[in-house]
Amino acid sequence: MQEQDKQVWIIHMSELRNNDKLHDKVNSGKVAIGWSEVNLPELHDRDAIKDALRDIGMPENSNRMNAGQLFRFAEVAKEGELVALPVSGDSIVKIGRFSDNTLERDDDFDEKYVHVRRVEWIKEVQRDEFSQQSRNTLGSFTTFCRGGVHLFEEVETLLAGKVVAKRSINEDRTDIPEHEMEFAFEKYLENFIVNNWDKIDFGEDLSIYEDESGQIGNQYATSDAGTIDILAQDAENNFVVIELKQGKKSDAVVGQVLRYMGWVRNNLAKDKQEVRGLIIVGEKDQKLEYAVKEVSEKVSLKTYSITFDLQS
Repeated sequence: MQEQDKQVWIIHMSELRNNDKLHDKVNSGKVAIGWSEVNLPELHDRDAIKDALRDIGMPENSNRMNAGQLFRFAEVAKEGELVALPVSGDSIVKIGRFSDNTLERDDDFDEKYVHVRRVEWIKEVQRDEFSQQSRNTLGSFTTFCRGGVHLFEEVETLLAGKVVAKRSINEDRTDIPEHEMEFAFEKYLENFIVNNWDKIDFGEDLSIYEDESGQIGNQYATSDAGTIDILAQDAENNFVVIELKQGKKSDAVVGQVLRYMGWVRNNLAKDKQEVRGLIIVGEKDQKLEYAVKEVSEKVSLKTYSITFDLQS
């Protein structure tokens, strides 16, 4: 099996929470995607979908990603391919396969979800049966996207009735942080950033990258350089590699960002596209500042703060 075939389509249906009627329809073997203002069965290429979204007032910075999701759901995902549905508000992940290549428009399915495809459900598993990396991928904020090879391999393992080998909570880390409370927050920082992307001021207009195959830039798996925390693009479509320090040693995180930047430049960037890095850290780190200063033309550093306020 080729690497490109090792994929799991992830679909999010947030309205499943506390909606018994929708639960019953999903359990009967159907998944659906929204944007009811667009008649998806009549649109067969990405540009036509972009135009339709533009006509209903979709902002340009969201148009490309949303058009990609609709196109993949309608045209790219094929019969027999794996699909994972994290059940919102629950700890369950439903795993199945697309039953056919047919896309239906069903306005009676749900007021939010009108474009429907059929799925043969195979198994339900607990979220915590997956590794942290796969849980991050399953928590992606997009409605329909492709998981990486790591998710495919873990789904195959679980479908075979085996247990996923769990690495420690510090997987891919070279150092254990000094402040355990800080690390507890940082463990969820990536998901927070991704799920609140439009509310975060990066000092510029950034959008999360999405490649032609539908893999988004959250836990973006490279072929041989590792997994990028977040891969984004700026308003000029230049690439921005975003890494969270999350307990890594200062020298290690800078080296990691530079390695990912090199991979992106060699594998994704076109002739005129620039590649730069951004490291996000919870508090000032003098050693990290020294390291970044030497590559400041290509790598920048930002700190974040968390406000914890108890209300009476």
